[in-house]
Amino acid sequence: MGSFRLCFLALLLCVADTGCEWSDETASFRTEPLEPYRRQIEQGRPQPWTSTPRRIVEHLLGTPEREAGPVTYQEVHHLNGVVTLIATEEDVLDDEVYAERRVFTFVSNHGQWALQQVKVGYKCQKSDRRYSGQGCNR
Repeated sequence: MGSFRLCFLALLLCVADTGCEWSDETASFRTEPLEPYRRQIEQGRPQPWTSTPRRIVEHLLGTPEREAGPVTYQEVHHLNGVVTLIATEEDVLDDEVYAERRVFTFVSNHGQWALQQVKVGYKCQKSDRRYSGQGCNR
């Protein structure tokens, strides 16, 4: 029975660790200026795309100027009304960058979503395939 408990505990720790992987990874991400994003959001109110964090981010990222892979989204709702939206664009057609990941943090302010932070990280073509806030031109 003791070995079962140890295996179960090891499994729980493994699951907990992979669930936090993105937040550990983003610690090195570069913080982007908020003003250009906030200006677009304010100018867009009360259009429907400003109603949820997901729709806001989809609008802000828009269509890339270069041909690139699809953008995937992961949404995390926190207990304090904060929403983190992680947008990952892979297969970026660039000699150095394989993918870009942006982490948008929103808070609800009187029924409207306010952008609190944007961080960006890169996965380089010639790396261990982990995201980092450092550029790929080394």
